[in-house]
Amino acid sequence: YMPNSINPILYPQADCDLIDFNMRIFNTLGQLVFETDDFYRGWDGRDGLLRAPTGMYIYQLTYYAEDWGEYKTQVKKGKIMVYQDR
Repeated sequence: YMPNSINPILYPQADCDLIDFNMRIFNTLGQLVFETDDFYRGWDGRDGLLRAPTGMYIYQLTYYAEDWGEYKTQVKKGKIMVYQDR
């Protein structure tokens, strides 16, 4: 499960046992602003050291997990709205 907006930190939610995980966040220009292989490390809405501007971002989750007795790689993509309190 992936929320559709964040303020201030994005944490993905899993309802299965993950064996391998990768989360990437891109801005609307397609530039990578965040990446982690740690499921428990969320995105705090920063692009480097600066707060990312309010706006739409694209996420890509890639994970290897059990799905009804089968192990397979899943890729989930979507959009997320970031709201920054100023």
